[in-house]
Amino acid sequence: MPPYSDFPRRPTTPDNSNPSKAPGSQLQSLQSTPSNRGSASVAEHLASARVDDVRSAIFADIEKHDTCTVDSLLKGMLSLLPKEENQHGSTDLLNKCLEAVLPICNRHSKLRSNLEAYRRGSDEPARYGPFVRAFNHALEALRAIDVPPLQRLNKAAEDEVLFHRNDPMLIQAKHNGHGSDRKPDVILVSLKAAREASSKDDQGPWGDYAFETAAEAPKNNFEWKVSFSAVEFKKKSKKLPPLLKKYSVGSAKTILPQPNPRRETEDLATWHEGTQSSRDGMPKSSKNGELSQSDRRTSQSAYRSSHPSSSSKRKSDHGEESSSKKRKTEAELSRSLRRSPMAQSALYAAERMSHGIWISHAINLVVVDHEAFVWWYDNKGAIQSYGIDFINDLPHFLVLLLCFQRFTPEDWGVVSQFHFSPQEAGDHCQLTFPSGPEIDITLDNKIHGHYGIKGRATQVLGATSVSIDPRNEKKSLEGQELVVKVYWPEATRAGEAEIITKAVEIAGGSDDVKGHLPDLIFSHDFGQYSTNVIRKAFGIDTEGHRVLRIILFRRLYPITDLTEDKFWNAFWDCFRCHHRLWLGGVQHNDISVKNLMYDKLNGDCGVLNDYDLAHLHGRLRPSGFERTGTMPFMALDLLTEEAMAGRIERLYRHDCESFAWVLLWICCRYDNGKEISNAPLSELNTHNYKQCFKEKFVVLNRGCVRLNITRSYKRFRRASIKLLKLPVFQLELDTEFDNRLEELSAPQNPTEPTTEEVFKDCHNALKIACHDVTSKGKVCYCNVCTYHSNGKRVSS
Repeated sequence: MPPYSDFPRRPTTPDNSNPSKAPGSQLQSLQSTPSNRGSASVAEHLASARVDDVRSAIFADIEKHDTCTVDSLLKGMLSLLPKEENQHGSTDLLNKCLEAVLPICNRHSKLRSNLEAYRRGSDEPARYGPFVRAFNHALEALRAIDVPPLQRLNKAAEDEVLFHRNDPMLIQAKHNGHGSDRKPDVILVSLKAAREASSKDDQGPWGDYAFETAAEAPKNNFEWKVSFSAVEFKKKSKKLPPLLKKYSVGSAKTILPQPNPRRETEDLATWHEGTQSSRDGMPKSSKNGELSQSDRRTSQSAYRSSHPSSSSKRKSDHGEESSSKKRKTEAELSRSLRRSPMAQSALYAAERMSHGIWISHAINLVVVDHEAFVWWYDNKGAIQSYGIDFINDLPHFLVLLLCFQRFTPEDWGVVSQFHFSPQEAGDHCQLTFPSGPEIDITLDNKIHGHYGIKGRATQVLGATSVSIDPRNEKKSLEGQELVVKVYWPEATRAGEAEIITKAVEIAGGSDDVKGHLPDLIFSHDFGQYSTNVIRKAFGIDTEGHRVLRIILFRRLYPITDLTEDKFWNAFWDCFRCHHRLWLGGVQHNDISVKNLMYDKLNGDCGVLNDYDLAHLHGRLRPSGFERTGTMPFMALDLLTEEAMAGRIERLYRHDCESFAWVLLWICCRYDNGKEISNAPLSELNTHNYKQCFKEKFVVLNRGCVRLNITRSYKRFRRASIKLLKLPVFQLELDTEFDNRLEELSAPQNPTEPTTEEVFKDCHNALKIACHDVTSKGKVCYCNVCTYHSNGKRVSS
């Protein structure tokens, strides 16, 4: 019998659910936010920044991207350029610019001779130098271009840009304590950066670097903070077409965007499906490699529909073949992605966007022979332009360079609200909130980092302030430990400040919530950096656009710093706070290790943190693709195709199951406040939900009892396993998986338990941690044992 089958029919959790969507009915609208399946799903638990570890996740971010024509691209970029006062944009500005660059295309002998040298390049590296020289000559000639209403070039000499060869030098960086080494072929930098990378002692003019020094590899390594754009080359043809004798103004030649290489896409899907498929006790994938869809919302039906039955004989017949296929497809995937300039460019964009909180987007070029494709990356997703043929359609490419030459730092993605003082040597920056406090951010005190090119991109850093507390003019923020949270949520999603305000209202005088919420001091959305600005300029759909949001909090500390009773009490504080908020209509939706904190200034009590994925019951769900949980901790129900498409309703038990995975994760991976080396459960940290589902099945089926619990959390072993294996979360798993599926193959319509029933089961499971104390005749006064359903604690 399925779990809870003996219960009378009752409403699906939450208890005040929409009656028009009865359990088991076909869901016609979004029940939860569709999920982002790329780097955003694993960014919080980045194992390393090695290429092979992150490339497939980054590549998943660009598999689905927007495109725009060359004319739309250039018109959009021209609209960004500063205009003369009292002059408005011209409807034929692009044509005027094309006319203005024609003399350069037709008469500039050094530009044309270097393009001829590019054509004759025997291999890919032989093309770098001629490309750099040719288009630095073009940049030099473009200085004099005057096309009203555009402002004439007005930059300090050291801020003018130039192309510079980088290969074979590495650009190195650190992310979450892990090093990364990247090697873009060519980059676009300022004269100042070129001087710093050179071995020259003098500070010569732009021309001293642009034509010879820049065409060679730099003597010193560049840093990502000075790279405005990365150029990645791919040589496919040995013979390139000749230059035109005379160029003219006309429509851009239609060169369709580079598709995701078919082989890469197939390898990627095959690799994800093949990984771990030969393990004992693993469910088999369906023939088409997709989890079949189900309209039921229970874990039992989701699991059955996602994994069709197969016999033990089939497992035996294909086990060796699957293992061999896994090794083959893994190798093919690695080779395929290494060859892909698209994947390389995306990695460079991830470096650019992740190295600092002040970067909003990245712009790169992928050059395939004589065709250049512009890639714009921001946290909404990637945009690829149609190709620009700089041999046959040189004028359009020079208009692109005209835009690059006159872009401001903000156009290159620098958020100007962050101010850097030369005296601080880059260790600090200042931010003044509009109508709010001024704060000093310590850049080397990064509490939470991010690596990727899509999603919320949350980064949290330590901060200080001497401003007046905006909530109370009689108090100052001086002397308080603060943090600043910088991230990019969907604009249509309820803001964290609104959610926390609602939570405070719910709290009233309840001990379950009071003192267990983050202390939010100030929040502001910087709308000028919305991702819809460039999409409107390019004529692209803006649905699901994101906005830069910066919030100031009082500092909290990770619950993994605590052990024994302090840890247990703080964990329970978070659990019961979550329960009370859910009953009040605040659905957290992202229970993870990072979001369970404690407050040093309030008796080490637990604090449920991070409400930027929370949902207020009764509100419409955002329709854009947002990471809807942290992959290693997501409930099995949510690791299905239906859930990823937003067609599974988020239930209270889903978050409770996440608490269970968090507890097991902490017990296995942390000791005395530190994460251990070679920690178990790392295989759960994947951006592919199918692989994560399979790995979790292994843990539930036969892995829990074999996991090593660290010394700091030995006491909680039984409770963590009991909580994870509650029948309400998943099937009663056994080693005969296929036989179990056959028993459950008959149509069933199990009834959802109520929120209170789920809470009671979890509470009873957690009390097992205190069994050793109570079995010896002692009374346990921990928060779990003394909690009563009325929300009050029994005094000791």
